[in-house]
Amino acid sequence: MLASELPDGRGGEHAVAMLGGLFDDDDEKVRDVAASVFRRKGMLGQTFVVPLAERFVQSHAFENNIEDLLYGFKDATISLRPFSRVLSLVVQRFAGSLAPEGRDLRSRRPADVGTLAEVLLRLYEQSEGDRRVRGECLDAWDQLLRGRVGLDVLKHIDS
Repeated sequence: MLASELPDGRGGEHAVAMLGGLFDDDDEKVRDVAASVFRRKGMLGQTFVVPLAERFVQSHAFENNIEDLLYGFKDATISLRPFSRVLSLVVQRFAGSLAPEGRDLRSRRPADVGTLAEVLLRLYEQSEGDRRVRGECLDAWDQLLRGRVGLDVLKHIDS
């Protein structure tokens, strides 16, 4: 219920805190449903979503549900600039603990890294005139390339 009400701005701070707690629930199905909130129309435009997304990236739900957040970003029509820190955290996870999976073509991780590269390109384009955010995007691509994760990160930058 929380995942369906929050994108419409209903529920308030208490509901946001409850949903954030569900990202670390013992039940994987609960974590999956909680993470699906980022795919819901209108969610990324809510004022409370940035800290919720940061919490998600640092949660147990992240590894099995990263595509919910990435496809939410990919399909969003809003500016991604408020999410620059969230995306930096995602890059750190892929370049760090998830790097072995990010190189394994038997997993979905290389495709997730490709989606992340596309989202970073959109953030870069939306940040014209903001040297800090543009620098973060360039650093993020560098981390992904150095970690040798994804199928072909550069093709997303070139496109």
